[in-house]
Amino acid sequence: MDEVAPIGDDGAMIFGGRQVLAAAVLAGALLVAGVAAPQAGAVARFGDVAPARYYTDAVQWLVDEEITTGTGPGCFAPERTVTRGEAVVMMWRMVGRPAPTTNHPFSDVAKGWQVDAVAWMFENEVTTGTSATTFDPDRALTRGEFAALLHRLEGSPSADPATYVDVVRAWQVVPVGWLQAEGITTGTAPGRFSPELPLTRGMLATFLWRSRGEPAVEFDPSSPPCEGVSLGFVQRWTDGVVAVSPVISPNGRFIAYGEWFGFDLVTLPDVYMIDTLGGGSTRVTETTGDGELPIAVFDDGSVAYGSFSDTAFIYDPVTTASTEVGLPGLLLPARTTTLLAISRDRSSAVFVEDGASSLSHVDYGSSTVTEIAIPGRDLSNPVISADGATVVFNIFEPSGLGGESVVAGFGVWEAASGEITEFGGYGTAALAMSEDAETLLYAVTPISPGSQSEFWVLDRTTGDLTSVGEGHTAAMSGDGAVVAIAVGPLPGSEGLAVIRVADRAELFVGLADVGIGTIMALSGTGDVIAFDTDFPLDPTDRNGQPDIYTLLVH
Repeated sequence: MDEVAPIGDDGAMIFGGRQVLAAAVLAGALLVAGVAAPQAGAVARFGDVAPARYYTDAVQWLVDEEITTGTGPGCFAPERTVTRGEAVVMMWRMVGRPAPTTNHPFSDVAKGWQVDAVAWMFENEVTTGTSATTFDPDRALTRGEFAALLHRLEGSPSADPATYVDVVRAWQVVPVGWLQAEGITTGTAPGRFSPELPLTRGMLATFLWRSRGEPAVEFDPSSPPCEGVSLGFVQRWTDGVVAVSPVISPNGRFIAYGEWFGFDLVTLPDVYMIDTLGGGSTRVTETTGDGELPIAVFDDGSVAYGSFSDTAFIYDPVTTASTEVGLPGLLLPARTTTLLAISRDRSSAVFVEDGASSLSHVDYGSSTVTEIAIPGRDLSNPVISADGATVVFNIFEPSGLGGESVVAGFGVWEAASGEITEFGGYGTAALAMSEDAETLLYAVTPISPGSQSEFWVLDRTTGDLTSVGEGHTAAMSGDGAVVAIAVGPLPGSEGLAVIRVADRAELFVGLADVGIGTIMALSGTGDVIAFDTDFPLDPTDRNGQPDIYTLLVH
């Protein structure tokens, strides 16, 4: 079998930006194992290789050519990062497993399944290692490094320089240009190759298959279930700052968060946005002293954010300018308002007016403001549907204990009718709503101190209720199909659980120290989860302050 890499990454090349991580901003990374995840419709002799993915034909070809036997019973692990050792072995097998005539000089290559491959590659000047005595076989291989290896394996043919704007290193320009000319790569986005992106096993299979002219394959229908564990790749995106309150775009590509520069939190935060495909972090806000936090980030990288001085803006990543948004000027112009939610199509938003117990729904198309109110009760924490026509919010009532208010259920307001439907009672709070407004995630929390909340999913169409688990907090994907729960840290518990709502299957359970205080956000389908935590999941974390992480669930 191909050896399992101790670290990993995920980065689909043709997923419209979803599930793509850029190593250029990689501050720390680790692969974490969870419970077994059910699979369906597998092909290519592996239970985790789905039909019609960009790598499906390529993996079947690898099997046919005896280049791979997988990572475990029924498992290929297409989204797992390829290590340098794994890649060299597969490339060596592809050219017929030629026997080396000399040994290699690398002290860190001792695994029997790697020795001949590395020795032959060194002998034929395909690789010179990472130093005179090291090869780093367990380090993740980047796309740029792979391009150079494959180019040398093929005899270093001449080629025009790559036209990708992010391919600038001299040793990458011609190899990537050759891959481009031969149709082996189509890039990760228009004009980009992402050379620092770690290569996944699915990408490697595809590149090797294309390098041989994309041979036709006949799928093996006998694909047993993958008996390995499900894997989640955790990546840390920030370091040396205090980073909190992430929001994620529906396509999973963009993450916006609040960032402090001082560990004492005396300074107010600014908003930053990460493009996980292009790499790097962009400062969305300027330092004004007001302090800002993100409200939403959209599929094009635009960011809606609000300031502590009660103004709201939308940042345009093309112009890098921010435009102030709020209640239409002719209505209630003297009131101070705070943006709380904005619809995906940006047609509507929800604000709260300073000192008000009600919410204000804004329809920008008609420049109308509608008050959402329940007499005698405070409304807060709104979530808005993708089309802006539905708002869910929590209801607070006086507790009689020192004047404090307690959550007393939640309401759903429909713009078409103007009606409010109330749900639950004391201790019941809404947490999320699907983009089509048909699915709600809510929590029921006992009054006793320290008790965990129980999380439920309500299908508004059928009225069905599904209990998805207990924990400190939870979030839901835009399609309403996946829920993530911060469970720990508690004795004997795992920290983060990812649940498929339809059958309550655990897609991932792990990260035992994630829990209290964690803020999570899920992509539209729940395959990318952004969260903040001050627990140093990565041993290279420099400050022990809250950082932004992503978990990719496979």
